[in-house]
Amino acid sequence: MVASRLFTPVLFVISVILLALNLWVVGPWLLENGGPGFANLLYVALRVGVIVGVPLLLARFKGYTPRKAMACSLVVAAIDQIAFKMVLYSQDAQLNPQAWPGDALQNAFIATVASFVIFSPILMVMGFAGHFAGKQLSAKKASRV
Repeated sequence: MVASRLFTPVLFVISVILLALNLWVVGPWLLENGGPGFANLLYVALRVGVIVGVPLLLARFKGYTPRKAMACSLVVAAIDQIAFKMVLYSQDAQLNPQAWPGDALQNAFIATVASFVIFSPILMVMGFAGHFAGKQLSAKKASRV
């Protein structure tokens, strides 16, 4: 019973940790050893996998509605696309203050939020696709039993 209640928060934390590791550990290592093309490919593939995978798992194992599953996926994507990017921008502003004159950091935040808002319909479609796939997998499992 406790494991059932912890499924969603644990899935959320694991998803955020995967995205953070991808951005700060695996990505920089791949840039040095595998080249920028491969690093970018892995970065995008993991982001898509998480955005589709979270609602898939929530629909399959917890029976979440499409709205709830997509909302969870959007929150994870917002943390990745807004919070993590702002941490990167802040780190760069501290290391290279001459590259961030005046209100450049605030403008970067506004642009990051705007890009998330513009990109969110695509995220919702991806979340719905994950939810639909999770329901299909759940129905196949139920029909076998």
